[in-house]
Amino acid sequence: VLSCNDLMVDESLLTGESVPVMKESGPLHESHLSLGDQTNMAFMGTHVVGGHGTGICVATGTATELGHIAHLVATERAGEVPLKRRMDQLTQRLVLAAFLLCLLIFGIGLLQKKPALEVLLVAVSLAVAAIPEGLPAVITISLSLGALRLARRGVLVRRLQAVEALGSITTICADKTGTLTLNRMEVRNVYLGGTRYEIPQALADLPLEPADFFQTLALCNDADSEETGQKAFGDPMEIALLHFVSAAGFSINSLRKDWKRQEEIPFDADRKRMTTFHEKEGRKLALMKGAPETVLPLCRQERDVSGSREISESRRRELREIQESMAAEGFRVLAVAMREITVSGDPSGMEEEMTFLGFVGLQDPPRPEAKDAIAACRSAGIRPVMMTGDHPATAAAIGRELGLSQADGGVITGSDLKREGRNILDERALHTSLYARVSPEDKLKIIEVLQDTRQFVAMTGDG
Repeated sequence: VLSCNDLMVDESLLTGESVPVMKESGPLHESHLSLGDQTNMAFMGTHVVGGHGTGICVATGTATELGHIAHLVATERAGEVPLKRRMDQLTQRLVLAAFLLCLLIFGIGLLQKKPALEVLLVAVSLAVAAIPEGLPAVITISLSLGALRLARRGVLVRRLQAVEALGSITTICADKTGTLTLNRMEVRNVYLGGTRYEIPQALADLPLEPADFFQTLALCNDADSEETGQKAFGDPMEIALLHFVSAAGFSINSLRKDWKRQEEIPFDADRKRMTTFHEKEGRKLALMKGAPETVLPLCRQERDVSGSREISESRRRELREIQESMAAEGFRVLAVAMREITVSGDPSGMEEEMTFLGFVGLQDPPRPEAKDAIAACRSAGIRPVMMTGDHPATAAAIGRELGLSQADGGVITGSDLKREGRNILDERALHTSLYARVSPEDKLKIIEVLQDTRQFVAMTGDG
């Protein structure tokens, strides 16, 4: 990227990160960066969801990251399925046993002074009879019955050998985004009026008055929404905010019709906040949302159900602790603030003495059935492993919610793999269930290490 202006790129297809990435044109000085941290690069297969920019093409076709993934898939040698390995072992043992039996019978016959040719024929006949010619047919019938049972459960089997391979799995690796999660940002936690609310469980308990909090989320928002609030177009985080406001009982279109936007100061990587200016019947408002570290310093007051009050230094520290607690749980946290404008002037000068309204925590939530599926794997003796290109904190939060253990191995990142190589996997692969900021090539290395430790590994997902 040579130059850009608020360039936001959705890289979920490549990295698994649900939130669009803000791109920049400056150089990156750190080494061993994962794809999700290469903010001055735009990759094939991703798409722009906001802003604009210019760049120079540095790779095409198989030289791109997506092409590299396709090359890995095309050139990766298929490993032996457990059934073939066991059949080879059984065949070797049967051949050895038949050979020893043939020698034994031949030796006994010679000791009994029997004709050598007659004894040899008997020995060879018994050796041939010891080999089960009907075994392949029996195995094929058994696998076909297994495939039929799977088909009744909605599973299509392309290769019969896969039926037995599924039954031999000891470790199953899964992507996070779109596999264990919905690949859709949602409001999952709200701090409003001095209380944290879990969404959607506590949606009905939210205080709807004063409505400034919900009004700001709907108006300081560039996503386009239909009247139902169920279909929207734009940034995934802003779409999630519209859905939340609609679910709380507010009409997006009515709010936007009543409060016309007059001016705006758009979000950018430096400011990390967005401010819009609205007017209704002579009343003017400045509405703001953005990163808490940039919004809170601009707030002088705090508003709750009882009214507005000054924010003391101790209260400011408390708000920062609340925000950090939400972030530690894997939420993308936004601070929401507003100000009533009574004088005219430069819009940038209106971003002061704001009134803090609350925090919003967004997350790509787990699928409803994912936790039960992981528990079923554990009960069947299968160890589930999550591998994602998303941030470690997000991976840890989703892992905790799904019941994936991280007590022993913690979270291994793509940077750890680049820095320490295979050594870290040799030491911790059997005890680690969470991998974050890993590329498709890293995932392949992890699976190879697990297979080298005599694990039967399955991989599910699109990464």
